Amino acid sequence: MKRVLRFLATVVLLGALGYGAYVGVQYVRKQREVPAEDAAVRVLRARAVPVRLGDVEQAVTLTGEIEATSCVELTPKITGRLQRLALDDGAPVDEGTVVKEGQVVAVLEHEDLAAQVAQAEAALKVARAAVEVAEVNVKDRRREKVRMENLFKDGSGTEKQRDLAVTDYERAVATLAQAEAGVAQAEAAIHQAKVNLREATIEAPMGGIVSKKYVDEGNMVGPTTPLVRIVQIDAVEITGGVSERHVAALVSGKTAARITVDAYPGEKFDGVVSKVFPEVDPQTRTVEVQIRTPNPGHRLRPGMFARLRLRLRRRENVPIVPDAALLHRGEEVCAYVVNGSKAQRRALRLGLSEGERHEVLEGLRPGDLVVIRGQHMLQDGDNVELVGGDNR
Repeated sequence: MKRVLRFLATVVLLGALGYGAYVGVQYVRKQREVPAEDAAVRVLRARAVPVRLGDVEQAVTLTGEIEATSCVELTPKITGRLQRLALDDGAPVDEGTVVKEGQVVAVLEHEDLAAQVAQAEAALKVARAAVEVAEVNVKDRRREKVRMENLFKDGSGTEKQRDLAVTDYERAVATLAQAEAGVAQAEAAIHQAKVNLREATIEAPMGGIVSKKYVDEGNMVGPTTPLVRIVQIDAVEITGGVSERHVAALVSGKTAARITVDAYPGEKFDGVVSKVFPEVDPQTRTVEVQIRTPNPGHRLRPGMFARLRLRLRRRENVPIVPDAALLHRGEEVCAYVVNGSKAQRRALRLGLSEGERHEVLEGLRPGDLVVIRGQHMLQDGDNVELVGGDNR
C-alpha cells in the first residue's frame, strides 16, 4: 500500500512540474506574440554597459625550473694535494662565496713542481753547453777535412787519410745536430714544468657564486676530482614547452614573459623569450622555449619552480566588449545595442580575447550601449527600458 501511495505522489509531483513548465512557456510565448497594434507599448527591461577602449592581450602559461645562465665545475688539470681552498685574502671558498673571473680559488702543493722547473732549466744549460762544444768540434773537423783534401790533390796525402777526415767531419756535424735536439728537448721540458707549476694555482674561469663544494683542503685531487661548482645567476633562465599552434607568435628577444615563484608570493618578475628551439616534440606537440630574466640581488635561485605567462599578442586602445554581451548563432557572433530606446542587433567580428574581455574589430564603436542582461529575450527593434548597470 505504501509503495502505491509513493508512486501516486511521484506521479502527481511530476505532473505539477510539467504543468508549471508548460504555463511558463506559454507565458513567454504570449509575451513574444503581442499583436502588432500593441507592439508599441511592449517594453522589455535590460541592462547595458557602454563599449570602452582598453588593452587586451593573448597569452599562454607554462611552468619550468629556474636555471643558471652558466655553470662550470672547477677541476684541476694535474694531480696533487689540495694545499689551499681559499681566496687571496684568506676567506675560505664555500657554498655562497662570490668569486670574480680570474680570481685564485685553490692552490695545489707545488714545491716539487718548482723543483722540476729548476731541474729543467739546469738541463737546458747543459744542453746548450753541449751545443757549443759540438760547434767547436765541427769547425775543427771542417778545417782538418779541407787540409786532407788539399794534401790528397797534391799527392802528399793518401786517399785513406782524406776519407778519415771526411768521416770525422760528418760525425761532428751529427753530434752538433744531436746537441741542438737536446736543447729543444730541454726547452720543452721547461715549458711543461712551468705549465704544471702554473696549473697548481687554480683560477675561476668566470665570475659567479659557488653553489657546491666537493672537497676539503688536504685531499688528493686530480683531473677527475671537481673542487667546486660555480654558477652565474646575474640573470637566470627558465625552459618550458609551448603548444605548437603558438609558435608563429613567439619571437626571440621580443616576446615578453611574466614570472612568479612561490618564494615571493605576489611578486612578478619580467623576462623575455631568449630562444625558441627548432624542433617540435612529437609526443607532446610542444616547442621548448627559453626565457631569460635579470636577477639583481640573486633572489631567483637555480632549482626554484616558476610559473610563466608569455604575452603572444597585444592590442592597445581598442574597443572591448564583455563576454556577457555576446550571443552565438551558429558561427555568427552578435550583440544587442540600445539606440535611444530601441534594441538593435549587431553582427560582430572579434579579435583577441583575454578571459571574458574581447577585442571588437567590427560591429561596435566606443560609447555604444551593449546589452549584457536580458538580450536573450530581445529582437531587433524591440523597445527597451534600461535598468541597473552603467548605462551612460
